[in-house]
Amino acid sequence: MPPLRCLALLVILAACTPTAAPTTTTGHTPGTVQVRVDRVIDGDTFEAGGDRYRLEGINAPDMGECAYEEARDRLAEAIEGATIGIVPTGTDQFGRTLAVVESPTRANLDLVASGLAIATTADGGVPSELLSAEEEARDAGLGMWGDCGATGEIPPVSIIGVDANPPGPDEDALDGETVTIRNDGGSPVDLSGWMLRDESSVHRFTFPEGTVLAPGESITVTSADRGWSPGDSPVWNNGGDMALLLDGDGRVVDRFRY
Repeated sequence: MPPLRCLALLVILAACTPTAAPTTTTGHTPGTVQVRVDRVIDGDTFEAGGDRYRLEGINAPDMGECAYEEARDRLAEAIEGATIGIVPTGTDQFGRTLAVVESPTRANLDLVASGLAIATTADGGVPSELLSAEEEARDAGLGMWGDCGATGEIPPVSIIGVDANPPGPDEDALDGETVTIRNDGGSPVDLSGWMLRDESSVHRFTFPEGTVLAPGESITVTSADRGWSPGDSPVWNNGGDMALLLDGDGRVVDRFRY
């Protein structure tokens, strides 16, 4: 076959050969939409197009808490100024759109896996993928599960039980909502300034000065006790939650999921 006819045939064949479609993020997960991130507020909140978004299923540290800056900076590095694919899942009590970030990085999962956020309980419990990531980050001492810049051993104090759903309406049974903490070591432990908290960014209990646990001694904190912020309200979710015990340096001493 003459060279020109061969070239023409090759051009025709090339034109008829199917090519791979460009990979896009939209449609990767049903319900995915794209938004351009204008600004990251903190480790689990960002703004896009005048709207505010909250990462679904996780809670990053608040300002002043261990790993706050690291969480904020990690999320900003991943998505600030970028066009990202998200799956909106609803709105929270503050009117923010809840969302799972799917691309260019799975930010919700990444923050938990890096120890820069905790997984939170949804209907049906904690998603297994987030729970596994949290367990691995905790075992590795990453982020908020690390030393938080402090030195010295963490005292052997543990949360041994949570009674989240006593009989009666929650608002009328605050003294029945309890968390029990025990000193498992052989020396007294001063809990002054330590904090007990739930999964949310709302409920925080600070142990008063002079709170000392003798070896083997337990202490029970009720939701009616003074020391809660904001106080005078139920703390523990009936359908599942996590109690976290933090020492005076903000290190996680123990956690208890139910």
